[in-house]
Amino acid sequence: MQQRITNNAGLDLAAAVWLATDEYTYDTRPNYISVTTLIKPIRQTVLARRVPLEERTVDLLDRVKSSIGHVLHRGIEHSWKEHYRSSLAKLGFPKRVIDAVRINPEEIEPDTIPVFTEFRSEKEVAGFIVSGQVDLIIDWRLRDAKSTTVWAYQSQKSVEGWKLQGSIYRWLNPEKVTHDELLIQYLLLDWSSAESKRTPGYPPHAVPVRSITLMSVQETDQWIRNRLSLLKQYMDAPDHEIPECNEDELWRSEPVYKYYANVNATGRSTKNFDNALAARQFMAEKGGKGRVDMVPGTVKACLYCAAFSVCKQKDRLIADGSLLI
Repeated sequence: MQQRITNNAGLDLAAAVWLATDEYTYDTRPNYISVTTLIKPIRQTVLARRVPLEERTVDLLDRVKSSIGHVLHRGIEHSWKEHYRSSLAKLGFPKRVIDAVRINPEEIEPDTIPVFTEFRSEKEVAGFIVSGQVDLIIDWRLRDAKSTTVWAYQSQKSVEGWKLQGSIYRWLNPEKVTHDELLIQYLLLDWSSAESKRTPGYPPHAVPVRSITLMSVQETDQWIRNRLSLLKQYMDAPDHEIPECNEDELWRSEPVYKYYANVNATGRSTKNFDNALAARQFMAEKGGKGRVDMVPGTVKACLYCAAFSVCKQKDRLIADGSLLI
């Protein structure tokens, strides 16, 4: 059975077929768990297993980001497998270095530079089979490519998750990943040349790299075992006993403090602030007139969660106005 896909926006067939394409190989072993699933919130992982794949629905527009990321990874893989010699030569690397490169070698020869691309590995631990697909390893150093926004790059909100993911990939492949450093290659989809010239701290180009220090293999092994223990504990538990997703896991936005010059106003605010102190100070500068309303942040993660249809926390978030659907 397959996941149901909708095309609510009526996208043209050219884009629709691209976005509907899913080349992921679903493993049906009952004790199988992917790295990306393992690092998701406990509630999401547990409840998602209670929703059959054919009962899950996703719209084509919700697949745009992941499809772009897939294209990026495929492009990098293709360039290394098919064009690394000519590309390295164009970049000025000497022939002796180019000749030393080995793509996905089965055995590591002395004085060679191994490059591993898009391969899957797995390890059995605590009754589970943990599996993950590594994007790129060059000369024993783990690399990953991420297509995202300038805001996401600057906020670093995903860095801890990538650190954990990279650490598990090293745990799966300690013989191929010997460096403590994970290199994240960004592709900033909304980067602006003009903005980079006038805004301090703005990334200088659209393809910056960030270095992330990985957890040790021993720390990672302990984290995995603890995580799997929690999954076993809650796998058959009723909804009210499963830990709820926290604010970070819910992707809750920051609250907005709205200043209204007219105390009776209900429409558009005079000015918005990201903290109460700034809003109150601004109101004081206006002679203390008007009012400040705090609008709580909203959550976004539920809209992309495979457990949406069965989650009771989601129902409460809708009821209190935190989740807008």
